[in-house]
Amino acid sequence: MKRPVQYCLNMIKDFANFLLSQLCRKFKTFMLVIFSMLSVVCIFSGYAGEVDKIVVATWNVENLFDTVLNQSGGADAEFTPKSWRRWTPERYNQKIDNLAWVISRINPDVICLQEVENEDVARELMDRIQSSHGLGLGYLAHVDSKDRRGIDNAIISRYPISGIRYSPDGYTRGTLVADVEIDNTAITFFVCHWKSQSGEAAENIAIRTRQALAVRKNVLKYLKKNPSASVVIAGDFNENFDDVSLVKTFEAVTERKESAGTAGDSIKFYNLISDIPPDERGSYYYARRKVWNTFDSIIVSPMMLISPENPGPDWRVSTIESGVTKVFALPEMQEEDGRPKAYRRVRIKGKPDNYYVDGYSDHFPIVTTLLRGVPEDSKKRGQK
Repeated sequence: MKRPVQYCLNMIKDFANFLLSQLCRKFKTFMLVIFSMLSVVCIFSGYAGEVDKIVVATWNVENLFDTVLNQSGGADAEFTPKSWRRWTPERYNQKIDNLAWVISRINPDVICLQEVENEDVARELMDRIQSSHGLGLGYLAHVDSKDRRGIDNAIISRYPISGIRYSPDGYTRGTLVADVEIDNTAITFFVCHWKSQSGEAAENIAIRTRQALAVRKNVLKYLKKNPSASVVIAGDFNENFDDVSLVKTFEAVTERKESAGTAGDSIKFYNLISDIPPDERGSYYYARRKVWNTFDSIIVSPMMLISPENPGPDWRVSTIESGVTKVFALPEMQEEDGRPKAYRRVRIKGKPDNYYVDGYSDHFPIVTTLLRGVPEDSKKRGQK
């Protein structure tokens, strides 16, 4: 009786091995099919090769504060539920929702932000962009500034960020500097928010002049160490793109030919706002004077003007004719007369005392597209 039992056991064992081999074979076939499908998806979605262009934006999001006291001396007390602003958690969440909606429509790879109170609100905005719109901007650069009100600069990005640092600018807010890493390339961002025009004009101009000199010095210092770097200077400068502090002091010119080829201490940066048609450049409306301003800018280093087909820095600007540099102003973001629709408490006849306009910001974002260029070292390889 032992032999038949052993025979049966051997048969069972052989059958089990056969099944296992078939399963393994089918599993391998299954994995090959899955891998092939993923490869096809990657090819058609643009991820099989290098990223060849990115969307960059800058936006003053106007007082993105949470609802609790964070600043010494109660400088942020106006952004609490019992203040004159009646800044409740519900209103804060609505503001986050509204900003997330706009950013999802821009669909940026990198966006520089101004007037962000702290890291927590920046991360909440990032989370809302992901949860409500499926847009993965998962990397953050933020440094607490010394601003009395607590408004800081920030960068949120689809790509990793490194080298985050704070650079003094002759005023309390300073400049946020960070490197966004895309594949094996990098773009260095200097994010600025210069002194506003509120208060005594001469004093404000003096402060913005100091800021322009300080930021220029810091950028030139960086470029001397990294002459082929892709450098973007972006933010709310509280100066029109053709005003003295930007054009003469910082030397961000309004003609590409004035910037191209400049280097060293004589560098002239280029302000991409110049690419936008004159009647479409306004990003901020000063209601008291009823005038449009071009306070928000994206400025680039001269080498980024080199055509992408020629050796140079990792990233270049698009042509003027492409029309990709623009003020981003969807109809929903505008008042009836075209002004930015801010999110704020207003007094309107027939409305409750604590009525809020369900808007976004008092600034429009600025958007552009950067293109990957032929790397500088390819020129050296071609000469060997």
